[in-house]
Amino acid sequence: MKWHDTAFKFRDIAELCKKHLEEEGIKTGEIFRTGDNDYWYVPWQPRSEKEYHLACAVVAEHID
Repeated sequence: MKWHDTAFKFRDIAELCKKHLEEEGIKTGEIFRTGDNDYWYVPWQPRSEKEYHLACAVVAEHID
């Protein structure tokens, strides 16, 4: 499957989400910022439809 990036306003929330994704076995990349925006991005890549739905649930728990 393809890579997905989820944006978070705060780095600590992005780090926590990344940690929880990894605990669930979801492949993640390095947290990054782009340009002048104030958001931190967590890249994640599910390897199956089941992992995709699991990752969406994990990400949803961390969005304010």
